[in-house]
Amino acid sequence: MRTISFQNFHEFTPQNNFEVKVYDFCEKWRSNSQSFTFFTSGSTGEPKKIILAREQLENSAKQTISWLKLKENQVALLCISPEFIGGAMVLVRAMMAQMDLLLIEPQQDVTAELISCRQSIHLASFVPNQWKVLLNSKIDLNSIFKNAVGVLIGGADLDLVTKNKTHNCCQFPVYLTYGMTETVSHIAFQSIGIHPTNFLETLPFVKIRQTLDGKLCIASPSTWQKWIETEDLVEIIESNKFLIKGRANRIINSAGLKINPKALEEKLDVFFELHELQVNFFIAGVADDFFGEVVSIFVEGSQTFELNKLNDFLIQFFEKNKLPKRLYQLVTFEKTPSGKIDQQKTIGKALAI
Repeated sequence: MRTISFQNFHEFTPQNNFEVKVYDFCEKWRSNSQSFTFFTSGSTGEPKKIILAREQLENSAKQTISWLKLKENQVALLCISPEFIGGAMVLVRAMMAQMDLLLIEPQQDVTAELISCRQSIHLASFVPNQWKVLLNSKIDLNSIFKNAVGVLIGGADLDLVTKNKTHNCCQFPVYLTYGMTETVSHIAFQSIGIHPTNFLETLPFVKIRQTLDGKLCIASPSTWQKWIETEDLVEIIESNKFLIKGRANRIINSAGLKINPKALEEKLDVFFELHELQVNFFIAGVADDFFGEVVSIFVEGSQTFELNKLNDFLIQFFEKNKLPKRLYQLVTFEKTPSGKIDQQKTIGKALAI
């Protein structure tokens, strides 16, 4: 764990591979490079190479700096890889706002480092798994983040249990963010700490609309106001507020019936919350000779679940032919380099057992 002041960045000597990546990105930025290469996370397919212009990164950083009112000499925590857009934008915001940088090597459990930290943290970014570990630890998050203007959780959605626990435990602003490499990090946020909301709200100057088949389209300063069509199915509540209803490329076609796995996942979230269980799981289609695809639940961990009991709960909300037909349990899910669940590899792993 180290703190860097960009005023003295020339004195910074990397001591491990993570710090080398931080150093290399910052040096490239400080040398006024005009293009930066990233890869998408690959959680639902092969990672895609994306080249972004410096101006796009600057526009994205300006939006977050303005939203959170970031100030000079505040401290930004980086504990995710700068190889991906979420980590790189922590560095860009810090350099543009002249913040100091607190480095903790990326890992799922950063509690030990935070316990020993004597630095006031104003801005922090975590992936969902890191945040879940922190919430389940016994450390005093309210003390660690007492001066935080924003703790950002990005990369994937959070389950209902984690959202509610965040609200009940955290007396500082925590935001679940929405964005992707193509939009140069987050373009919208949902408050889940103090003053929680049940919708995503766009940052200033972000425009949204949807296609005829319900996909979200985004235009913002970080896309140069060009419309980006996503695979996310949405309900637009107001011009700057929306809900994610699922992903078009995750729709399951079972015997000609189109089934949205996110709708099932949201109800299973309720089941696990009622039983005070925090469970990593997802629902996906698995190839089947008769049905084409069958709805299947994939659960991580050693705890055993019975498909019939889960379906007894789900039958209150869904027709019988939409219920899961298979349950796969794995000790650990496969993950992408950015820490997201790699659904395709996890499904392959489960089917190979």
